Amino acid sequence: MEIFGSFNHRKMNYMNPQLSETIFYVINIVVGICIGLIFSYYQQKVKNKATEEDIKKITKNIEEVKSELGILTHKQISLSSEKQNCLLVYYDKLNKWVNYITYLDLTDHSESPNVYFLDVQKKMNKLYYDYLSAETKVDIFFINDKDLLNAGYLLKKQAMELSGIASQYLIKARTEAQVYQIILSSNDILPNNNVKNNQILESGKKQVDIIKEYGDARNELIKIVSKLNYKLLEILNDRVMNLI
Repeated sequence: MEIFGSFNHRKMNYMNPQLSETIFYVINIVVGICIGLIFSYYQQKVKNKATEEDIKKITKNIEEVKSELGILTHKQISLSSEKQNCLLVYYDKLNKWVNYITYLDLTDHSESPNVYFLDVQKKMNKLYYDYLSAETKVDIFFINDKDLLNAGYLLKKQAMELSGIASQYLIKARTEAQVYQIILSSNDILPNNNVKNNQILESGKKQVDIIKEYGDARNELIKIVSKLNYKLLEILNDRVMNLI
């Protein structure tokens, strides 16, 4: 019994160091694994945090770019819209001026020729200056569009010649209409009705001749203006459609 007991005691004493070493080894492994897992966890967490920050930064940059693109797009749309409006106003003003001088009637002056002809001249001038104002914008927005500017210039040149003819015959018609009015109101000046009637007829004939001359002087020019107007309209339509 003593021998057996002594043997067991010695056996226990002999195994304790080995067991302790094994336990220590296992603990080291476990601790190492834990430390590795903890390190890996924190490394991944830092990585994820960095990734999230990168994503936030990229997202912010994308939003800024989108915002800038939105602003640029809005500005581009606004500019295109303004250019469209510029062309439409330009043709509207040009067309009103050209139509007025093309279809100007020298006979529609009723009983106040002086007032009528002055009003006609004022309206001609106003329409022309309105057109010039619109033309200035076109020159600025489409400075490099040679086809458009050249077509507008050719039409303007012929229209100005037509306007000059209209002004010239307006003065003639106004002068003769004033003479006619003087004759009608000259009961106390002329010796008899025969003289007065002859002068009325003569003045009336001169007014008819002025109107005929006016028609002959502008007919060929009106054809040229109409062709140039159609050509310009085609170009303007193309430019407006390209801006849509």
